[in-house]
Amino acid sequence: MHRTLSDLTNAVAAKCAIDPVRVVRTIHVHSGGKGLMVVLDDEGVAEIPEGQDMRVEVVKVGERDGGGRSVSPKREWDGAGDGVGGDVNGEVDGMGDEGQLELRLEF
Repeated sequence: MHRTLSDLTNAVAAKCAIDPVRVVRTIHVHSGGKGLMVVLDDEGVAEIPEGQDMRVEVVKVGERDGGGRSVSPKREWDGAGDGVGGDVNGEVDGMGDEGQLELRLEF
């Protein structure tokens, strides 16, 4: 089975109860490193092992603090062995239903 970025984004968005249309990018945050972030594409998704545990952070795009840095994520979940995040019911706290989102997947 060939997995794509779109498939991964849709699955994570469904788990997090957000509209996948709002997700403008999905990023791999390397765990154990110094916060190295890589924008995922279909090739990167194909390299993710089946059943990979990961932490998902949902961040509103464009939010910055006074120093020009991105603000902290509103919420995060620990993966439960299914490779797409944890269980979430309802709307993501503080996200509302407007604006663009970024998924940060740490594994």
